[in-house]
Amino acid sequence: MVRHQTMQMSERPYITCRQLIDFIADYVSGDLDDLSRHELERHLGRCRSCQAYLDSYRTTTELLGELDEPATDVPEELVSDIMARTRDMKFLQAATLRG
Repeated sequence: MVRHQTMQMSERPYITCRQLIDFIADYVSGDLDDLSRHELERHLGRCRSCQAYLDSYRTTTELLGELDEPATDVPEELVSDIMARTRDMKFLQAATLRG
């Protein structure tokens, strides 16, 4: 009896949730090759968490697409406050790492 060298699609291990997340942008945009798309959809068929993640990803990208332009009238005081807090956080993180 001759054994096949290649695994059948149904015998292949499923991709991980992490792998799905790495390729989700390409999947949504239609840029995945056929095999990768098939493997991703195969995983989605069994993983409710990734199905929910995909739905959330699509909703987010649709909402972002509806934005015309980023706000350009941000108060200078807000920008300065954010920058100062960011510097403070970086300083605290560095101090914590030094012990």
